[in-house]
Amino acid sequence: MSYLTHVSGGLQAGSSDFGLGSGFTITPETITIGAGIGLNSANASASVQFTGSKNGSVELRFSSSAPIACVPGMRDGMSIVTCKTM
Repeated sequence: MSYLTHVSGGLQAGSSDFGLGSGFTITPETITIGAGIGLNSANASASVQFTGSKNGSVELRFSSSAPIACVPGMRDGMSIVTCKTM
């Protein structure tokens, strides 16, 4: 029996005001999901990438063309982080 060892895909969409590119990759050990967002009229962009592993570890990366500040917190018993441009 054959098993897939790597699966990936993506999506692109946009309008005159916004652009979106996203994708995912699944391997036997991890899943990675990412999205890039363009705010065309403001000439700004941001991206987010999530990686989760079979062992339960997670990583979330956020980047922005403008300076950002992030604040950790809790909501409904879950750990959260809120990031906003300064």
